[in-house]
Amino acid sequence: MVVNFQKLEGMLKSLASAPNYSGSLEQIQLQRVKHIEALRKKSLGMVVAEFFEKVYVGDGSERAVTDPLDYELTFTINMEGREELKSLLESIVLERNDLVHTRLLSFDQNSTESCADLERFLDEQYERVLPVFERTKFLFEVMKEARVALAETLSAEIIENGRTDV
Repeated sequence: MVVNFQKLEGMLKSLASAPNYSGSLEQIQLQRVKHIEALRKKSLGMVVAEFFEKVYVGDGSERAVTDPLDYELTFTINMEGREELKSLLESIVLERNDLVHTRLLSFDQNSTESCADLERFLDEQYERVLPVFERTKFLFEVMKEARVALAETLSAEIIENGRTDV
């Protein structure tokens, strides 16, 4: 289960690393590197909050780029079910914290009863976490595809317009 929580956290960090950047391509790259570095230090709960604040915003708002030599990269998710997923992920954070900070600390590997209790708890937890994990994985895969499409588009534009500021 801990491995699944870590995978979930990794996917959310990747999703949260794609909010809004603007400027030259070099400036965007620097902004993204700094943002990813900051995300690495954040807990799962903080990453979930940032994901819903900056990426899965649900309002469809867009801003205009004012400098024609600048770019703006805005990744937002505008799908139904935002509040449901937010609630589910917040409960997953509590589940993970309970497992890591309480249950595993009180686990007695020399006790058959303690082993059985933990096994039962992990089985139940897995059933609760799996649908959220799969939904997050779907969003992660969609975002990966969007990043590939963006990279191809930017590469074509750079070649077509002779941009050298990359």
